[in-house]
Amino acid sequence: MVYSCYRRIHKDHPHALEIQELCGYKEFSKIGLRIIFPEALCPFALICKDEANVASGNSYLLYTLTISGVAYLFRLKSIYSYASCSVFPPNQITELNIQSYPNYGAITAVAAAAGCLVIGRNDGSVSIFQLGLHEPCAPGEK
Repeated sequence: MVYSCYRRIHKDHPHALEIQELCGYKEFSKIGLRIIFPEALCPFALICKDEANVASGNSYLLYTLTISGVAYLFRLKSIYSYASCSVFPPNQITELNIQSYPNYGAITAVAAAAGCLVIGRNDGSVSIFQLGLHEPCAPGEK
């Protein structure tokens, strides 16, 4: 079975991220997950398999960034395990205000891979953040 996740940030709702799980041999699913953020998102989101924690029930890692520079890491279970108006448990979310680090310019680029978030700035600096690496509530910077 090959599953893939589709994600989008709707232009009319820039503070909402919609996620649907796709499978090549099934019809397009009408079930999905919508995560509402307190502010608008940058046009960036990465969903990848959580290879390290599959046994704990976490299927995916979701990285996203708000326009003010707050980075989020969600440890997601299958999208079918959430009910309408679900609240994510605190141990499934890591939040880091990247703008709180002094002496950095404005964010101009963002990328991610399983385990890290990479931020590029207008002054040419690059920062790598390992969100929630050691403890679920303790983000780290490398």
